[in-house]
Amino acid sequence: MTNLDSANSDNITLPKNEYHQCSQKMLRCAAMSDRGRRESVLTRLPSNITTRISEGNTSSVHVFNIVQSCSQFFGGIDQLVIALYEVEGDTKEWFELENYLRPFALNRQVIPTAILESSQPPLRPPEQPQGHTNTGSGPQFNIGSQQAGRDINQGNTINAQGSQGFINQPSGPITQHFGAPPTVYNAPVHINNTYNQPKGDVNLSGDTFNMTGNFQGAILNIKSTLNHTIQSIGAIPNAQPSDKEQLTALITQLNELLQQVPSDKSAEAQKVAKRADELVIEVTAKELDAEVVESKGNLLLKAAQNIGGALPAVLPVVQQIITFIGKFL
Repeated sequence: MTNLDSANSDNITLPKNEYHQCSQKMLRCAAMSDRGRRESVLTRLPSNITTRISEGNTSSVHVFNIVQSCSQFFGGIDQLVIALYEVEGDTKEWFELENYLRPFALNRQVIPTAILESSQPPLRPPEQPQGHTNTGSGPQFNIGSQQAGRDINQGNTINAQGSQGFINQPSGPITQHFGAPPTVYNAPVHINNTYNQPKGDVNLSGDTFNMTGNFQGAILNIKSTLNHTIQSIGAIPNAQPSDKEQLTALITQLNELLQQVPSDKSAEAQKVAKRADELVIEVTAKELDAEVVESKGNLLLKAAQNIGGALPAVLPVVQQIITFIGKFL
């Protein structure tokens, strides 16, 4: 059984409206779609969770009940993710689930170290150690493998990849390039790439702010949602590469159109993006439910009709998307 140390982990807070999507992503993992392996996952959960889980008459209902029960306990989803990894292993489907859960994670990392070594950035940031790193003059010094909680004084070039803590440079800037965009907590940061703030407040102070691009909240939400949709297209099981390319082009076109939304229609535009994402996610399931897919398509069509007066070009694109997805049924 997997036990989490409550002093070193915080619960993944999963909203109720995410239970269905979370369970659908878990069903893509062999360990949850297969009943025997699913039982193996459940044996790794504490009894106070498993006693509340009703099996249901289908795999979808059973997994939904598992997600719902785990969400009601502190650390419950964390324990489910770890138990699933122990049975599933580092499959593509598991990593997709881990990426999906990142925005709902709070302060610390509870996922096994083996996953952190191959998945950057981690689901949760590790605990900050004490100690400082002071730079002077000299050759490059790699502090990535140094023990946390100690001071290091060395060099004018620092490779701090994999390290934690505070780096103090008396004069001049420090620039770190690690490939993937960093996740920074409680520290000043200079951003030249993409900044992602899943939840919480952003406080900016100073005299000058130079910003480029569209930072309107609705636009950022639409782009984020439909970028996720495009990623999900790759997981459609019975689609040819050419089909995926065409569907990606349609979603990209929808994304571009929704960027033009008037401010008073931003909520409706976000709903169109959300409905499109839900429709595509539905056809990534191993066992398609034609009625559910049709229902999701109707919701998308209704959302597009509601915004038709402000963005008339959206409705024809949405109709093409719905028709195209019908090919996969």
